[in-house]
Amino acid sequence: MSRIIRASTLIIRKILTRPEIYKEFYTMANTRSAIKQMRQSQKNRLRNRSRLSRMRTVIKQFKSKVEEGNLDEAKTMLSNVYSVIDKTAQKRNNDLATRKEILLGTNEFPNFSEQMLDKISFKSEQEKGEFLSLKRGAEEFEKLRLVTEKADKNPKAWMFTFGNLAMRRARSNFACNFFACAGFEVVDNIGFENISEGIEAFRKSNSNIVVLCSSDEEYEQFALEVFEELKNEAIVVLAGYPKTLIEQLNAKGFTNFIHVKSNVLETLKLFQKELGIS
Repeated sequence: MSRIIRASTLIIRKILTRPEIYKEFYTMANTRSAIKQMRQSQKNRLRNRSRLSRMRTVIKQFKSKVEEGNLDEAKTMLSNVYSVIDKTAQKRNNDLATRKEILLGTNEFPNFSEQMLDKISFKSEQEKGEFLSLKRGAEEFEKLRLVTEKADKNPKAWMFTFGNLAMRRARSNFACNFFACAGFEVVDNIGFENISEGIEAFRKSNSNIVVLCSSDEEYEQFALEVFEELKNEAIVVLAGYPKTLIEQLNAKGFTNFIHVKSNVLETLKLFQKELGIS
């Protein structure tokens, strides 16, 4: 294994120190990426053609039923189409809520200071009969932010950053973006030398939520200590999901975790409810 690592290191050094090799390597990597994108685009085009073909067939059958006077069958066909579209919409809404699908500026990298009260209308002109649910993908997140904006006081999420530099920065950035999706004020910190310093700084911050941001290894040492100290003063949240610690933390009542598999929408709604602003 050590020989493989040494050999790999030498290759990387050669690539980085010789421009002609670096250029060739970079071009090759870009070419592979382009080929991958081209193949994916091809698959998408074929998939769309197939969907379009099926849609045309259904429309033709529907028109035929109407022309023949089989209105009950035509209505059943229409209901089936509505059902399929609604299921697809539900799946997409769930993908947006869990960030499997990214909507830039809404469920990922939101504008922290944006105010939305005067920008949005959720009125629908449809009043009766069976109809499709017309919603933009961003609508549920926009409603979430509006609930926050209408609150008497904007909630504040404070990042308790400590320990491993890379992990605390990564998890702090993640947590800031997470809470900003609901329009919460977020306060980042560069990191504290020790837990006592962080606890003291938090108590001066006038925040509703404290988010622990560090590595799993350091959570083992300090997460429960911070939770026990602050649980009666704020909602304590842990950025990440350290599997080996979950059972131990839950047993002590520490149950708030945010991570890449979280349902962002539902989790933020729960925090709003806990803060009394839902």
